[in-house]
Amino acid sequence: MKKVILFLMVFILMFKVNLKSQTSEEVLVAGAGLLAAGLTTAAIIEQYKELLELHATENVLSNHKEFVNFKLKVLDFEGIKFFDLSNMSCVTFSIEPLNINNVKGQEKKVLLMFTSRGWLTNNGINLSLVKFMMLSKDEWNAMYVKYCNLAIDKRYKIISEKNIIPVPTRIFKENYKENDSTYFRTINDSYTELFFKYENFDISECKLNSNGIAVKSNNDVVHLIPFIKLDGDSYLTDDYSNNIKLAYNENCLGIFFKDLTRLSQIKRSTINKIHEFIN
Repeated sequence: MKKVILFLMVFILMFKVNLKSQTSEEVLVAGAGLLAAGLTTAAIIEQYKELLELHATENVLSNHKEFVNFKLKVLDFEGIKFFDLSNMSCVTFSIEPLNINNVKGQEKKVLLMFTSRGWLTNNGINLSLVKFMMLSKDEWNAMYVKYCNLAIDKRYKIISEKNIIPVPTRIFKENYKENDSTYFRTINDSYTELFFKYENFDISECKLNSNGIAVKSNNDVVHLIPFIKLDGDSYLTDDYSNNIKLAYNENCLGIFFKDLTRLSQIKRSTINKIHEFIN
């Protein structure tokens, strides 16, 4: 009980500081409050993560009756700083069915929790300012391909068919076939003609890095589909659905809900964790 009271005291202190512009003195005051309560920043982060998982579990139980036995946890909470908590625009959860007592579960899914400004208050989470979205493997992969097509040079446009991504592999000119759609040629910035052949990879083999989409062939050769280089003020966007617009900016997946009028961003490392988990 004492631990809970201390947590709530620090929780309130944290958001009082966060609701104002943070001066160095205010940060010191918040830090002193943590020490006085005997709780470390890591402990506060862990308590906060449990609170988020509780609300996500309640959403699953209320709206997704297909999940009877399941495991739910925050997918990516690494590197979260103390004062980043109220600024989070999207929290991701993994949901894994458990086959216990002969109750067969559904496929693995990902739950995204999108937030609007003011979602965190002194009293906790304002659920009226939170929107949940459940994604199946096929739904995530469709969004993944849509985002990748935004981010890469249009010469390498991905067409996902049965979760297969054609990746261009450079070949010698003498191996190029003119009338074969699996081959193509292009001109680089030095006006040199380059020749390529598409090699098919399963979408589960893809991983994003700072330069583009990387896949590794059986002989450990890494193929790369390069990202378009943008500055921090530029966005490439496209409609994903009637209510959702996707955006590429600074290697993040931007998801804009038109009814919330807020852009949520999922960082590249989280994209990779979602993709690895669900595939």
